[in-house]
Order: sequence, then structure tokens, then C-alpha cells
Amino acid sequence: DAALDAFVEVVNDVDDDGVAADVEDVQVRLGNCLIPALYMESPAHEHDPALPHEPLPYLRVAESLPDRTGARAGFARTKAVRGVSKLAHGVEEAADAVEAFLDDRA
Repeated sequence: DAALDAFVEVVNDVDDDGVAADVEDVQVRLGNCLIPALYMESPAHEHDPALPHEPLPYLRVAESLPDRTGARAGFARTKAVRGVSKLAHGVEEAADAVEAFLDDRA
């Protein structure tokens, strides 16, 4: 939270073209980390269908867990756990990008 607050403060006070370019690079990196984690169900380097997407598709299977039994429940739980891991990894990468940017500015 503190790193994100510090990054937002830098973004709001940008007046140097070099810093603006660095901020834009971080924003692109954040998009590259978070958009797949939030919206893509297919693995990296594979295409999701060009259809409307619900957020967190990997976690949406958790909604159906109470209605599943046997092997189907096990597969759904595994998919949900993988979805949590995918989201956590994306958030960790995003946090690392912000922290690296702030470390470079220190």
C-alpha cells in the first residue's frame, strides 16, 4: 500500500519528461501483470476467445463448488486454487514493478 501511494504521488507530480516516460513504462508493466491475471483464462501465449469476459475467470469456478461432487468438485477446486495463485503472482509482479521504480528514484 505504501509503495502504491508513493507511486501515485510521483504520477500526480510528474513534470519531467524522463520521469513521465519511466512512469509510463511502469504503467505498461502493471497492465501486463494485472490484465492477464484479472481477465485471461487461457495460459500465457495462448488466445482467449474474442468474446466478452467476466473478471477473474479462474475464480468464477468457485461459485459452482457447492453444486459439484466427486471428481468434478476436485477439478473445480484445483482450478480455483490455480486461479488464486495466478492472481497472487500478477499482484506480486505488479508490486515488484512499483517498488523497483521507487528504488530507482531513491
